[in-house]
Formats: sequence, structure tokens, C-alpha cells
Amino acid sequence: MEIDKSNKEAIIKIRNFKSNIFTKKPLKFENRETLYMVMVDYDYNGEVFDFDDVFYAEDLKKNE
Repeated sequence: MEIDKSNKEAIIKIRNFKSNIFTKKPLKFENRETLYMVMVDYDYNGEVFDFDDVFYAEDLKKNE
């Protein structure tokens, strides 16, 4: 993941995403099909994650 916080905007680029799903039937998913949401803590201190914003899959698809 790459984060650019210049100009008081955060641009998050997810370059690699892997999801391990345990099911009785083998299912295969491509890319980010299992990514439901991204939660963001704009001032994460390295210890406590206190999320400020959330982006859902439909928003992520619109904005690539």
C-alpha cells in the first residue's frame, strides 16, 4: 500500500490485495472482489487505530 498525504489529501493506492477464504467448495476470486471496505485513520500514531473515514467497495470501484 502506498499513501501520499501531501496537500491535506490522502491518496491510497492498493497495489496488491490477497484474500484467503475458507469454504467447503473451492471458490476463485480475482483482484479486489472480496475487498468490502477500506477504513482510514488520517493521523495514525502507529499504536491506536481510530478510523476517521470509510470507503465501501462501490466507491472504490468508481474511483479505481
